[in-house]
Amino acid sequence: MSPDATNELMSFAHGPLNAYYYTACIVNGIRFVVQSRDVENSGILSLGEDGTSYYGQIDDIIELNYISGYSVVLFRCKWFKTSGIANEIYVLHNTRSLDITIDVESSPEVGESIARMTSYISKSHGGDGGDRPPNDHSHRLSTSCESSISSLILSSISSSIASEISIDFEDNMEETEQGTRKMNHSNRNEKEIEQEDSNDISTSESSFSIKETPGGSMVWVPNIPENEKPVVGKKYSTLESAMEMYSSYARKSGFDIRLSTQKKNRSGQIRLKFILCNKAFKMEGLDVNTLDKKIKGKQIRSTNSVKTDCKAGVKFRLTKNLLHYEVYEFEERHNHELVPIEQRHLLKVNRKLQATEENFIHQLASTNVGATRAHSMLSGMRGSRDLVHGTTVDFKNFRRDLNMFVGENDAQYLVNKMKERIQHSKDFTFNYRTENTELVSFFWADEIAKCNYKEFGDIVSFDATYDTNKYKMSFVPFTGIDNHRRCVTFGAGMILNEDTISFKWLLECFLEAFKKQPTIIVTDQDPAVKKAVEEVFSESKHRLCMWHITNKLPVKISSNILQNTDFRKTFHRIVWNIYLGPIQFEEKWKEMLEEYQLSHSKWLNDMYNIRERWIPAFFKNLEMCGLMRTSSRSESENSFFSSFTHQGDTLVQFMFSFDAAMEKQRYIQEMLDHHSRNTVPKFKTELQIERHASKLYTRTIFKLMQIEITESVWRCSHKTIVSEEGIEVYYVNEKRHVNETEDEEIKRIQLYTTERRNEFKVLHNKIDGSTVCICEHYLRLGILCRHALYVLRCCGIEEIPSQYVNRRWTKDLIPSEMRKRRNLYSDSDVEAEKLAQQAVTGVDFCIRSLMNDKE
Repeated sequence: MSPDATNELMSFAHGPLNAYYYTACIVNGIRFVVQSRDVENSGILSLGEDGTSYYGQIDDIIELNYISGYSVVLFRCKWFKTSGIANEIYVLHNTRSLDITIDVESSPEVGESIARMTSYISKSHGGDGGDRPPNDHSHRLSTSCESSISSLILSSISSSIASEISIDFEDNMEETEQGTRKMNHSNRNEKEIEQEDSNDISTSESSFSIKETPGGSMVWVPNIPENEKPVVGKKYSTLESAMEMYSSYARKSGFDIRLSTQKKNRSGQIRLKFILCNKAFKMEGLDVNTLDKKIKGKQIRSTNSVKTDCKAGVKFRLTKNLLHYEVYEFEERHNHELVPIEQRHLLKVNRKLQATEENFIHQLASTNVGATRAHSMLSGMRGSRDLVHGTTVDFKNFRRDLNMFVGENDAQYLVNKMKERIQHSKDFTFNYRTENTELVSFFWADEIAKCNYKEFGDIVSFDATYDTNKYKMSFVPFTGIDNHRRCVTFGAGMILNEDTISFKWLLECFLEAFKKQPTIIVTDQDPAVKKAVEEVFSESKHRLCMWHITNKLPVKISSNILQNTDFRKTFHRIVWNIYLGPIQFEEKWKEMLEEYQLSHSKWLNDMYNIRERWIPAFFKNLEMCGLMRTSSRSESENSFFSSFTHQGDTLVQFMFSFDAAMEKQRYIQEMLDHHSRNTVPKFKTELQIERHASKLYTRTIFKLMQIEITESVWRCSHKTIVSEEGIEVYYVNEKRHVNETEDEEIKRIQLYTTERRNEFKVLHNKIDGSTVCICEHYLRLGILCRHALYVLRCCGIEEIPSQYVNRRWTKDLIPSEMRKRRNLYSDSDVEAEKLAQQAVTGVDFCIRSLMNDKE
C-alpha cells in the first residue's frame, strides 16, 4: 500500500465533488475520443482473466473530482468480445506494457482501421516479464503497478481500466513532481501531439488544455502545477499575499485579471475579495448617433479588451478569527482562448514596469530622451523586447503619469525639494520670489559652483534663453571659463518676466551667494539688464557682446555699401584690433566714417557713443580682458542645456535635466583633470621651460603655451639690448605669420589684426625678475607671450617665473572629492548607490547568462 493510501480512501469515501463530461482526452500522448465523433481511436481493449480480449467503443469520457485534489477518469463503453491475444508483455521499471493485436475475423463488428488503432493497458498482475525495452509499436501505454484504488471504481466486465495513468484533455499536462497531481503519478516522455481535423485542439508546450462540454462549447484550462494553483480552503496570512498568488497564477496561465467585489466589516477590514478574469461580464452595447448634436465632437474610446462573460476567478474571505484569508471558491475554466506562451509578455499582468525600468525612464527623461527611445535602448541592452516589462505605450504612460503626479503642485513641489536639498547638501543656496502666490523667479547654486566661481569668477557672462519649460519662464545661467578653457556654470536662475526688477533680484541673489563681484560681466544690449548690472555690480566692468553688435551690420548698413565696398572688412579690422589704444581707435573710426560717407549713420554713432562697453581698446588695462569679449559662451551654454531640456517640461523635470547637464559638464571637467595629471604631452623643443610648463598647466593651456615657446625659438630674435637702471630693454623681432589653431578667439584676433608688428619692446628687471612685453599678451590671456619667453631664454631662465604662473590655468583646482558629492535631494550615500547599482547589474547579467542554459 502506498504511503498516502489512507488519504485516497478517505477522499473516495466522501464521494465525488463534481463530474465533467468530455468528448476527447489524451492518455500518455494518445488521443481517445467518443465514438459519436466518428473518428479513429474511439475504442479501448481489455484483456479478461481467462485471456479473452474485449473491445470497447467509448460512449462517454467522465472526470470525477474528489477532495484533496484527487481525480479519476472513467470510460463508459459498449463491449465486444474478440479472439485476439497478447503478443508480448514486458515489465520495465515497475511498469507493464501490453501490445494487442485484434483478430478482425472473429470480431466483424470492429472495423480494420479501428482494430489497428485501438490500444489499452491492462491492470498489472505482477510477475517478471524481463527487463528489456519494448519494440517499436505505434501505441504502447504505461501504467504504474502501485495503486489499485482507481481500478475498483473503473472495473467493468472482467477487466478494469488502468488507474493512475497520465491523462489530459485535448493536450498533454506538464510533467510534475511525484505526488503533486494525485491522479497522475506516471511520467510521460511525449510533450506534443499533432493537431487533427477534429473538434479537439492541442497546444504547444502544454500551456493549456481545451475541453468540450456536453453542450458542445469549449473551455480552456491552464496546465499549471497543482502547488501553484489556488486551492479551496488554503489560507494566507495577508490579503496581499493571496492576491499576489493569484496574479502569479494568471501570469503563468496566460490571462489578465481584474479586481471585482470587495466588502468590509464594521471595523473597516476587508472580509471579501473577488478577483476575476479580465474578460468577465458581457460586452455593453454602444449606440452612437453621429447626427446627435449633444455627442458631436466627443471621441468614443474603443474598449481595451473583449468581454466574454468568463466565469473564471477566485474568491477570498476573511477567516472567523480575523487572522487569515482563505480561498473559498475557485473556477479555473475559461470560455475563451488563453494567451500562448509566446505572447504572454504582452499581458497587462506581465507589463508592469519594475523599479529599475521606471528609474531608467526617469534618468533618460532628464537627458531629454523620450519614452520610445528609452524602450528601444533598454530592449537593445537586454537583447529582446520580450525581456522588457511593458511596451512603448507603457513607457509613454509612465512618463505621462509622472508629469501628472507633479501636476498643479509643480512649483510647490520644486520649492519643497530645494529646501530639502539645503538641509542635505553643504553650502547650497536657493532663493525664490512669488507674486500673489505665483512663483515668478528663483535662483540656485551648489557648493561645486561656488568653488568654480572662486577660481574662475573673474569674468562672467549671462544671457536669458527660452523654451526650456512649459511655463515659458526664461532660463538664465551664469557662465565662466574654467582652467581647460571650457564653459563652466556658476549658478542659474529662472524668471517669468525679463524686466529690470527680475534681473536686479537675480543679480542680488548671485552676489549674496558668491560674496564678490566679477571683474568683467558680459551681456547683450538688453536695457533691463544694463540697468540691473549698474545697480548691483557697481564694481564690475560691464561689457557688451561684440558678436551681437557686429552681427547687426546687414540690418543697419546699406547692402550697396556692404557688397560693393570694403567697409565690412575695414569695420572688423578696427573693432577687433587688440593693439589699438583708445585714442588710436577713435581716430581710425572717424577715418572710416569719412571714407565711406557714413557720418550720419544713427546706428554707427550710437555704437560709437557706447564704445567703452564693447571695443577692446577700452578694456586693455583689465586682467584677462581678452578671455571673453562676446556672450558666445552663454550662447554655447544655452545650446548645451537645450540638449537636456524640452519646452514642455515641468519645473521639476527641468531641474532633473539641469542636474543631468551639470553632471555631464563636471564629468568632462574631471576627465580633463585626469588627462592633464596622468599623461605626458609630446614636446617640440629641448627647452626645459617647455617641460616645466607641462607640469604647471592643464593640457589645454599647455598647448597654447607650447605654441608661444616654439615660436620664441624659431621666429624671434633681437637687435639691441639697452640697460636702463637695472632694467634690460630688448627689441625683439618676430617673423609674423598666421598660426593654425582651433581656438576661435585666437583665429578672430589673427584674422582682424592689421598691425603686423615686427618689433616688440620687452622690459626685463634683473632685480625682481619681472618681464613685460608691450603686446600685453599676459595681461589679456594670462600666459607669457613668445617675446617674453625669448628674453627669458636669453637670460638663461629655464622655468616660468612664479609671478607669471596664473593660478586659474593650473591643474587640480577643484578637489576631486567635491565632485563626488551628488546628494541632490537627500542624504544618500554615493558609495551605497554605486554598490546597489552594481548589485542590480550583476544580477541582471547572471539572469541573462543563464537564460539559454538548459542544464
